[in-house]
Amino acid sequence: MKQMQEIRWAKAYNEELGTKDEDGYYDYAYCYYTYRFCLPDKSEVMARRYTDTPEKCAVFMPITTASEARLEQLQNWICCISKFLLEHEGVGGIEHFTRQQGYQCIDSTELSCDLSDVAFQEIKG
Repeated sequence: MKQMQEIRWAKAYNEELGTKDEDGYYDYAYCYYTYRFCLPDKSEVMARRYTDTPEKCAVFMPITTASEARLEQLQNWICCISKFLLEHEGVGGIEHFTRQQGYQCIDSTELSCDLSDVAFQEIKG
């Protein structure tokens, strides 16, 4: 029997506002949610979901010079996180970003990870 793996996660709302004009309008406003996922090996994966495109989410893998085995494990965690966001946060599409490849769409029909041995524990406050 496989041991249950725990991923701790938190969600926070963020705003980046530009300069306010005399009419009270900002020249830009970026409003988004950030997700922080703490993996069992203590590394972190971040995700960002803009409020004007709530159906999309971008997942950011940690920058690493890890071995092939470590990169394969990270890809598995990205798969689990993507599936979690699709099933529990109402996201419709996911991209992941790496410095080497830029943004890549994740095909949700090809997510083969099994969430039955992963527990997502929300970090409160």
